[in-house]
Amino acid sequence: MKKYEKNCKCLFPVYGRHERQYIKHLECHIQEYLSEHDNCTYDDLVTEFGSPTEIVGSYYRSTDNNSLIKKINFVRYARLFMLIVVSAVLLFLGYKSYALYQEYLMEKEASTLYEEIIVEDLGP
Repeated sequence: MKKYEKNCKCLFPVYGRHERQYIKHLECHIQEYLSEHDNCTYDDLVTEFGSPTEIVGSYYRSTDNNSLIKKINFVRYARLFMLIVVSAVLLFLGYKSYALYQEYLMEKEASTLYEEIIVEDLGP
């Protein structure tokens, strides 16, 4: 049963509130079927409810196409936004690392590692 539900969830291109409700409804039907048939296999679920691709296809045939397009566009823009944010953070961290390394090199040159002290005896 878990494999069947997982395969159904993976096929949704956008997994939002309505899709979760649909899967919960499907889980209830599967639980009822399993309570009546104890030795149920994955193939039995496929024959009773249909393949996961058929399940997802029937869901999208019953939903509004405009809402699906809006969800897909939102996900696309959200991914693009996250890509831009992650890229900006990586660029900033790269710049800061470079600046700190340059500062380290300047300090290394400026610091005195050895100091030579000459002690002369000036006499009594």
